[in-house]
Amino acid sequence: APAAFNSTVFINTPITIDAAGNVFFGFIVTGANPAGLASGIARIGANGLIDSWQPLTGPTFSTFTDLVLHDNRIYVAEFGNLNRVLAIAAGPSADPVVPWNVSADGGIGSLALRGEQLFVGGAFTQIAGKPRGALAAFQLDEILRDDFE
Repeated sequence: APAAFNSTVFINTPITIDAAGNVFFGFIVTGANPAGLASGIARIGANGLIDSWQPLTGPTFSTFTDLVLHDNRIYVAEFGNLNRVLAIAAGPSADPVVPWNVSADGGIGSLALRGEQLFVGGAFTQIAGKPRGALAAFQLDEILRDDFE
């Protein structure tokens, strides 16, 4: 796997590892590379091999700024064209994007988990249609916490 990630591939999120030893991260590609990678989210198996699983790739997606793993879902922050947080299945799935998608009126830069709560930070004043000044908290069932202002 290391040879595939040459000087044209930049890892731009924290690296996250699941209980099975799979490694997940977001990356940007700026040129040709040995593995033919496109910008997106990658998974390297516990065996050290690049997995063909790449649920979010290509120019339609913004820059991924953060990701966190919880209960076989990866919550991904996007900053750019699609300022949002979305959830994807951490393993093979017919449709890797799961129905958890929260949009903001500005970029999302960071995510943090505490139990079943997801904290979202960024350059936004509204998220999920409600006013929030750069910080919001969600239950992982997508309910924006009204008591967190």
